[in-house]
Amino acid sequence: MRYLTAYNVQRTVFFTAEDTPGLPGVFEAVPARPKGLKVPCGFRPRAGGWPKAGPLTRRSMQSALLLECAFMKDDTKKTEQFYDAWNGSTLLYGKRPLEVYHEPYLIKNEDALFFKQALEPLQALVDKITLLFLRGKFREIFQFEPRLLDLILADPGYPILIPFSRWDTFYDGKNLKCLELNTDGTSGMVYVEELDRLHLETFQSSGEPCRLKTYLLETLLDCYQGFKNKKVQKPQIAIVDWNDVPTRPEQSVLCDFFNLKGYKTVLADPRALTYDGSVLWKDDFRIDLIYRRVVTGEYLNAWDQVKDMTQAYLDQNVCIAGSFRSQIGFDKRTFAILSSEEYEGLFSSQENELRRLYIPWTRILKVGHQNFNGMRVQFPDYLEDHPELFILKPAASNRGEGILFGNQVTRSDWVSQIRKRLSKGHIVQERLEVPKCTITSPLGMEKPNSTQAWGFHLGHFLIGGKVRGWMCRVGEDELLNDRSDDRLIPCLRVK
Repeated sequence: MRYLTAYNVQRTVFFTAEDTPGLPGVFEAVPARPKGLKVPCGFRPRAGGWPKAGPLTRRSMQSALLLECAFMKDDTKKTEQFYDAWNGSTLLYGKRPLEVYHEPYLIKNEDALFFKQALEPLQALVDKITLLFLRGKFREIFQFEPRLLDLILADPGYPILIPFSRWDTFYDGKNLKCLELNTDGTSGMVYVEELDRLHLETFQSSGEPCRLKTYLLETLLDCYQGFKNKKVQKPQIAIVDWNDVPTRPEQSVLCDFFNLKGYKTVLADPRALTYDGSVLWKDDFRIDLIYRRVVTGEYLNAWDQVKDMTQAYLDQNVCIAGSFRSQIGFDKRTFAILSSEEYEGLFSSQENELRRLYIPWTRILKVGHQNFNGMRVQFPDYLEDHPELFILKPAASNRGEGILFGNQVTRSDWVSQIRKRLSKGHIVQERLEVPKCTITSPLGMEKPNSTQAWGFHLGHFLIGGKVRGWMCRVGEDELLNDRSDDRLIPCLRVK
């Protein structure tokens, strides 16, 4: 396989060595009609096919082919440099580098606009559900334990409900489906930014630099500027999570970045904080603003050890960005509200169209009749008889814990799990086919230059309610988590 260089970089397409003779003066080597085309990550030529054979002008170069595709010159040395630099980085996940792949996914302006028009209004819908909950609606659906309910109902002191989130989706180049919303300790932004930077620098790729760290800091400061009990103009920041979480290296990079930008910042374990009734401290460091990365479920499990941070929050003597109100968006039962026709009356016609287009069929797992694909079916009988159609998910879980695919277990195990989870707050969601992309194995892998179809998973980072970047992962498993064989790939924004 080799890459080819184009006049105007728009898309990435990879060809085998069977290319027909090139047309001089335009490309270094361009086939009149490409053979052996492999388009990774769902990229496809524009409908209507390739340009006709014959001389290419600059105008024709900007037609069907180049509006959708671009060529990059093969440079094995640069590819090796890319992997060496990533694997030698101190930006680890736990004690090892994340597995990555060098072929980028490219997002054009029209892609970015589509994601913006879909996901920003969807997140506003989640804000609406959160506000309705605060006013007393949906309490019987979520059934939060008393301690969590108290944290959610407590006023965080600023108006932003979900400062940081990641929508995990399937996208096949045309259709978008939102599988989950992560608002609880949302991670990955630094890994994404560093991987994109490395690709741009190593391959001199066409693409806009990723600025997720900058957007993150700006939104943290927006939360603090709106804080009712603001005591200083320039806050001191603590990035709060357990000391031993595998994403601590990512948080360390953020800590250095915030300090570089002039905001004194420390990493802190919530168990190590002390509260004197007016100020929250980490040793002798005054904390005005917390960037909360510790996930809510684990925080509740350590309740007796985090009392100082909790009381400072309830007293509004510390601003916690990523307040506990964001737990409503993280809870999978929110997808049942977004999916079910039962709640159409709460939303406008435009909002209901968003729900229909982008939210997969999702229901709370309980006994009773449900509408599914135009049929009236009985739960749990229909679920037990059609395991290949469904997924079971706990209401609140991180890193894919507790998710069960009906097509991956025996029928007896499937039935057993359904009955075990009935009426315990779990959800059932329709199983969607994972979009596929063709990946060419890099040198050094077991079968270098071989191709295989991997599942493609696209995450969208919303910071301050705006789409600010993307996380792209490819893998053979339907579910991506700490145990899956998946790789992070660069995601470049191009014009």
